[in-house]
Amino acid sequence: MAPEIEPDGPAQRPTALPPWARALGIVLTLASLGFVGWRLAASDAWQLRRLTTPEGLAVLVAASVVYGAVCLLLVLAWRRVLGLLAEEPGDERKAEPPRLARWLPGFDACLGIYGRSQIAKYLPGNVFHLAGRQVLAQRAGVPARVAGLSLALEHLGLVAAAAALALALPSALSPGGPWLSAATVAALGLAACALPLLAQSAARRGAVPWLRLPPIAPRRMLAAWLQVIAWQLLFFLGVGLLLFALVRSLVDATLPLAVFAFAPAWLLGLVTPGAAAGVGVREAVLILLLENGGLPADDALLAALALRLVTTLGDVVFLGLGVRASSADATAGEGR
Repeated sequence: MAPEIEPDGPAQRPTALPPWARALGIVLTLASLGFVGWRLAASDAWQLRRLTTPEGLAVLVAASVVYGAVCLLLVLAWRRVLGLLAEEPGDERKAEPPRLARWLPGFDACLGIYGRSQIAKYLPGNVFHLAGRQVLAQRAGVPARVAGLSLALEHLGLVAAAAALALALPSALSPGGPWLSAATVAALGLAACALPLLAQSAARRGAVPWLRLPPIAPRRMLAAWLQVIAWQLLFFLGVGLLLFALVRSLVDATLPLAVFAFAPAWLLGLVTPGAAAGVGVREAVLILLLENGGLPADDALLAALALRLVTTLGDVVFLGLGVRASSADATAGEGR
């Protein structure tokens, strides 16, 4: 085991949010819910009934299944983070490459852990899914400190990937939209690959001691992080394409901006303290972004509510995939 990571010791965690931050989160969440409620009250009820037609229901169900499958990209990214932390140095005298620790779970085990815990994000506080994944990972044999560190690194990547797409949003409205947006995302995504090295440097200086990483060669760190950022970017783009398809199917509009709109909405929902699954905050941001892109107010509201239904039902699908994978991994473990 890499000596600097101290996997069997108590995991240091960031300090809890101060009361003013929690209060601010509550105010922002209530304000966002109030905004969405106001838009809902002012909307044409007949417009919203498109979600309950046979065609609308079919679109929602299909999109929910696709969303559940897209969430597998998050599992791939998290397992790659675990794989990076599981590297043990080989014998330098024999020029042996790093080995993987025996505790590293397989993909089915990671899917079982991630899928079964993720549904808890709908509980007030927006932290119980992370606590649940920490507990399930430890039960699967992942050392406590490593499990906590993997969650921190995973969210570092998620924030970077979402921010890259958010910063590419203005270019989606320019004449060379698609190409300029793709170039912006690629450049920012590559830049984000340096984040673990910066975090490692900050931890060694004592700024964030709980984020101390094992001694991994920079080249291997960058190569692994490139894969993590790529999976996470694909997740956000996949959900963005789902939003694009919902807009196209439900309101018969073509809006390229929708592909990039989910990432900033997700990011603002994440950083709002206590917002369970970003409820309210994400919808308010989406409505404003889609309206800015040219959608009428009622259509923007319909698309935002449809995406919330899709992601909620999709998380249930993801839960089912997690339960099935956990059962399959348990059966395989009994046969070993």
